[in-house]
Amino acid sequence: MSKTTELQTLQSLLSPSEILTQNHDGYLQESIVWAQQAYQHPTLVIRPNSIDSLSKAVKFLTDSSLDWQVKTGGAGGASATDVVLSSRAFNSTEFVREEEVVYLGAGALWAEYYEVMERVAPEWTVIACRTPFIGVAGSIIAGGFSWLSGDYGCTSDPDNMLDAQVVKLDGSVVWASEEPDLLWGLRGAQLGLGVITKFKLRARKYTQKIWGGMILIPKGKPNEQTVARGIASMDTGVPLPKVSMFLYTLSGMLASVLGGRGDDVLVLHILDANGEEHGRKLFGWALEIPGAVDKTQVLNMQGFAKLQAAAVANMGKAKAWGQAITMARVTEQVVLDAFRWLERIQKGGGRIAKETYFLFELFSMRDPTTPSSESAWPRPRDARHVFLTSAGCGPDAGQDEVEQTIQIGKNALKEILGDKYEERYIDTNALDEWNDLETIYAENWKRVVKVKRKYDPKGRLRSMPAVDWKEVEERLGA
Repeated sequence: MSKTTELQTLQSLLSPSEILTQNHDGYLQESIVWAQQAYQHPTLVIRPNSIDSLSKAVKFLTDSSLDWQVKTGGAGGASATDVVLSSRAFNSTEFVREEEVVYLGAGALWAEYYEVMERVAPEWTVIACRTPFIGVAGSIIAGGFSWLSGDYGCTSDPDNMLDAQVVKLDGSVVWASEEPDLLWGLRGAQLGLGVITKFKLRARKYTQKIWGGMILIPKGKPNEQTVARGIASMDTGVPLPKVSMFLYTLSGMLASVLGGRGDDVLVLHILDANGEEHGRKLFGWALEIPGAVDKTQVLNMQGFAKLQAAAVANMGKAKAWGQAITMARVTEQVVLDAFRWLERIQKGGGRIAKETYFLFELFSMRDPTTPSSESAWPRPRDARHVFLTSAGCGPDAGQDEVEQTIQIGKNALKEILGDKYEERYIDTNALDEWNDLETIYAENWKRVVKVKRKYDPKGRLRSMPAVDWKEVEERLGA
């Protein structure tokens, strides 16, 4: 059967409202990805709106020769040349107070979750993603990091993700708890095991009066030193309950939009759920820096998510290669080395200088309460922070510039961390072809391979990164 015939057959299984061709108004919104180089201009986007039509489509696609991938909304990188299957129609949020759980549609954006919970149960929350335009399923299976992860762990942890409904590649529908290998494989590993339709997540009561927001600090070596020293002084190895923060930089133009004075700035994006008095005392060292602009306020969880909403404007605007690593401690020298690394890149000028950045997600993790063997990603013990770097260039960059950007993205963490870099600490939400998956998945690697081969024996869904799983299985004798 030709691809044209297969595409026609696929469309015959669906209603017209479930099919988006390239000239459809909603096509780009359903298929766009974060990093432009990942976009493959699919011939067709399908958006099944029922379990029945989804099941039929998945079974047909698995048995076909069509190149296809599942996109769950948000800012992921799933794309294909033939068909993108969007799960955006599965976007419901149901809070069951008696069970203290939320049944959350896998195709929802976190903004949609926050809107519903604000209306029906504002005093309750799941371990929800910080960024509102991120998709639910993609963020959870990549680990799931939240403003609350320093206290309660990642969203995918067994304490937080209780179950998931999945359409397997043979079209059957199961709750993953019925098949322990399947549920295990969804915890922190982007393996491509099926199409998730909804999650069952534990809900917790949480304060609605949270202090935080941005502190904009004029860029410059003295202030960089003060910020690095201040962060290191907070990272004593003792937990900081209900506290988390980001550190990154912004150009003067972007900073002025946020209320800055037009100069390049360092940004401390902070959250302290212990209240304003506690937060102002804890972050007094930053608020007292000359020229610092205090943009903090008291908000609820939805309010904090909205602070990051503007970043959606960057979707699909650049080619980008990033890495993230978990860290037990962040020293003054590591922060200073990150500033110096970015300074070197920016001196080169051009689009690479504008699109390259680092981000510290501080006090953003804790150890899971269960053994490493209970999640596909055996998260390194004692990790409390995430450090992310990303190198980018324009969508029309030539091959030489692209290769330069890839090398910057590939080597950034090693350059900054030096002998403190360890591959086993790499975060699974940003893996690339150069990463050593066997080292990262450590003692769970053989089971990861077995589970992928069990649920996707034909290798129809690409994992992150793409792997020849059959070859790996044969080599390991898994």
